[in-house]
Amino acid sequence: MRSGEPQSRAGTTSSSSMGTYLVSMDCNPSSFSTDPGTSEAEKLDFSFHVTNLANCCSCRHRALKATTVQFNFVSFDDLVSYLPKFRQTFPNVVNFEFLETDINCLGQLNALATVQGIASLFIGDDGNPIYHKNWRLYAIFRLEHWGLQYVNNAEVTTDDILEANATYGALGELAIMVLPQSQISAIIRRWG
Repeated sequence: MRSGEPQSRAGTTSSSSMGTYLVSMDCNPSSFSTDPGTSEAEKLDFSFHVTNLANCCSCRHRALKATTVQFNFVSFDDLVSYLPKFRQTFPNVVNFEFLETDINCLGQLNALATVQGIASLFIGDDGNPIYHKNWRLYAIFRLEHWGLQYVNNAEVTTDDILEANATYGALGELAIMVLPQSQISAIIRRWG
């Protein structure tokens, strides 16, 4: 992300003990309450289907203006199935921030490829064990072809891309080698 640029935010935070979920758009918070036994992912799904967001012109307009989303205190594994849905409600979100979401291994970053068009990825050091591992190059390898430009506020350079491909490029080749022919054909048709 370039510092100093104005950004519209679609932020999320939750509290499982209180059973509340917060969505904040353009500094106009809306609070959604759910039963304390509701999982964080169900709360997230609930927020995507709130009638007011879908039908209210003002809310829809704000959702269209949002360019940044920040997930706080929600398990990344619970978010994975909702990431593609996020693009439906907030089609212009290109900056993704994960704070205390328990991202702990490189494999979890693969889920971010389902959200094509991530320009900026920020993973905070608190509550994300992966932060203390060498994850940046893997994120670049998986996401740069979808437009990734910044990782933790540092610009992705051509040298970064070359190093990421040199380090992890064999994984892509291996993945293609073990795919069934039907899936390879589908990929070729989609990209051909």
